[in-house]
Amino acid sequence: MDLSLRGCRIFSSTAVLPGTTLQLQIHLSDDGPHLTVDQAIVRWCRDTHFGLEFATLRPDQWARLQLTVKELERQPYEQAGEA
Repeated sequence: MDLSLRGCRIFSSTAVLPGTTLQLQIHLSDDGPHLTVDQAIVRWCRDTHFGLEFATLRPDQWARLQLTVKELERQPYEQAGEA
């Protein structure tokens, strides 16, 4: 949820603590390869959500993240133009 260049929000029934580091795989589509964040740091936790800051991504994964976020940012404008 709330994917950005700096991080994202995760919905999970698993409790985590701020400062925990995780490896993250984001499935962008059903048929495409996943995006791998080699290191993400838990920055906050509330109920069943927590916020991650992306700390380490390989260059190819960073490029995919940038393209994905740019595409997501463009979608609301495209939908507004269709109305």
